[in-house]
Order: sequence, then C-alpha cells, then structure tokens
Amino acid sequence: MQDTASGLLRMYLSRQPVNKVQGNALDLLGWHHVHIADPLEKRELARRRSSMSAEKKNKALVRRFLQAHAKGDLDTLEQMLAPNFVDHNLIPGQQPGREGYLRSFTEFHGAYSHTHYLIEKQLAEGDEVVTTFAASAIHDRGEWMGLAPTGKEFKALLVLIHRIVEGKIAEEWSQGSGLAELTQQRLEQEMRERERIEQELRVARSIQQASLKRCPS
Repeated sequence: MQDTASGLLRMYLSRQPVNKVQGNALDLLGWHHVHIADPLEKRELARRRSSMSAEKKNKALVRRFLQAHAKGDLDTLEQMLAPNFVDHNLIPGQQPGREGYLRSFTEFHGAYSHTHYLIEKQLAEGDEVVTTFAASAIHDRGEWMGLAPTGKEFKALLVLIHRIVEGKIAEEWSQGSGLAELTQQRLEQEMRERERIEQELRVARSIQQASLKRCPS
C-alpha cells in the first residue's frame, strides 16, 4: 500500500511544478506533513526578492535626488552624490566630476526660478535607474550658458540614467530635448545682438557722414 501511494505521489509530482503542489493531492494520500521545496529554487527566489527590494530603494533614492535638484537644495545633493561621482553629459563650460556638477547646479538655480520636475516613468535593473521626466523652469534670474534672462518658461523632456553605489549617486547619464533648444535660443540671441550692433554702427556712420557734409574741411 505504501508503495502504491509513493507511486501515485511520484506520478503527480512529475506533472506539477515542485513549488506548486496542490494540497488536495497530499490530502488524498494522507501526507499533510509533507513539505516539498527545492533549495536552489528557494535561493533564487530569495535573490530575486533581495534584488527587487534594492531596486525599489534605488528608485526612491533617485526620486529624492530629483526633488532636491528641483528645489535647489544644495546640501542634500552634496550628501547624495558619491565622492567620486562622474557626470557623463557635461554642458559647455562645466568641469567634470562632483564639484563641477554642483557648480553647474548652483549656476542653473541662479538663473532659473519655478523649477518643476514631473516624473513620468522609472525603471530599475541592478544598480541602475532610468527616469523619464518633464522639466520646466522660468529663465528670469540671470545669465546661463551665455543666455541673458528672457522671463520665458523653458520646457524639456529628459531621460536620466543613474548608477547607485552604496546608497549614493555614483554616475549620471542624460538625454533629452532641452539642450538643443537652448543652443538654438543662444544662436538666435547672438544673431539679434549682432544685428543690433550693426544697426547702431550704420546709424553712427550716417550721423558722421551728415556731420562731415555740414562742416566741410
């Protein structure tokens, strides 16, 4: 009888995932105390749970980082950046490394007000977090990247990739539509400035020529 029961159990298990054995099958055999588990599968499940927990923490860390960035909270940013932080997307004039990033951050908030970041999506895998968000700010405080304040709102859709090491932001990559628009804006501003200077020179030459006609030598 015992051999028959064992045979039935082996037949049943051969058709079912090890970790999803139905309790009613064991009830039929009267083996309520039997617990079946694959040690390798247990370890893999524990590893996945640990990875998911770490990725969740990393996404929350990046959200806090972006909130501090939008608020202009320099102290929090300094605490969250790793000592050997690397920025892989330098804007013109920015020095590489942690200090250059913080200086650029300070200059940005010295030029823009009402900065807002709206996170649209976050994905995490391993020690990296990808964040897509909409950014907006008003350029009304001072010059930035050679651009005089216009009082206009700047908008951009950005994608940031952060690598997290021991609870700190260790690396950042960025991509988005903002820098191209700013470059175009700078070129248009420089063109308008050249046109203004050329117009002033033409007016000055006209005045000089009229003065020479009135007072011939």
